[in-house]
Amino acid sequence: MSHSVEVERRRERRAQVEAPVSIRRVSAGPGDGFLQERAINVSLAGVYLEMDAPGAYAPNDIVSVSVSVPDAQTRVFPFTRLVGRGRVVRNNRLSPAPEGPADKVLVLS
Repeated sequence: MSHSVEVERRRERRAQVEAPVSIRRVSAGPGDGFLQERAINVSLAGVYLEMDAPGAYAPNDIVSVSVSVPDAQTRVFPFTRLVGRGRVVRNNRLSPAPEGPADKVLVLS
């Protein structure tokens, strides 16, 4: 009997932190603002978020991201804000729902 073993490839441990996220394509024009979305989990190497804007970002898009961690969740993740640039690694389209997010996006620094 063989057992498959999942290998953890993440560079940093993820914290289950729901937090507001501002995200914008680096190549965006001056009139293009940040989209306001919601992080599902964060680490020092990336953020996993759900977006209401279907297809707004594609893999390999370079984005600027700002995550505002609520004070109540700093026990789980020791910073109140993460800001930086990263690359969209994955964009999974969610099944259509009358309410709720359309895409799940993973951004890594």
